[in-house]
Amino acid sequence: MRARLAIGATIVAAVVGCSSGITRSTARTIEPGPPTTTVVQTGTSNGLYAVAGTYGLLSIDEYALPYGPPAKDASFVPTQIVSGTLTLNVNGTFAVATTYRTVDDRGERRFDGQFNGACARDGEGYRLFWDGGGESAVKASGDTLVIDREGLQYRYLKHR
Repeated sequence: MRARLAIGATIVAAVVGCSSGITRSTARTIEPGPPTTTVVQTGTSNGLYAVAGTYGLLSIDEYALPYGPPAKDASFVPTQIVSGTLTLNVNGTFAVATTYRTVDDRGERRFDGQFNGACARDGEGYRLFWDGGGESAVKASGDTLVIDREGLQYRYLKHR
């Protein structure tokens, strides 16, 4: 019984000692940051919110779809780009889906290409960083995005 009382007294002394009325603050003053503005206030956006969304592929190098890039080797079966979508997410990621087709003596074959990566602001425009390597400049104008991919201009229109 005495041992229990001794332990109890030790705990009470420790609690009372901890709350002796002396306060110690480790809080630091937070300096205010720059004023927050919105796209509505400024007419521009510093983030991906201004361009986030899903876009449909309209043209490549000003040619309507389907687009058949010039073959670098005559022995290859020509491949055409039939359609595509680009999705830019506000979290800084993107996904591109492109549908291709080939036509040869066996008929028409279609296949899809899927590409992903990260997107970030780059001066007045944006930049796509492709998973697996490579990057592309993006210019935004209203509901249109133009992506420079290996010298070709891919024009996308935002879905509404």
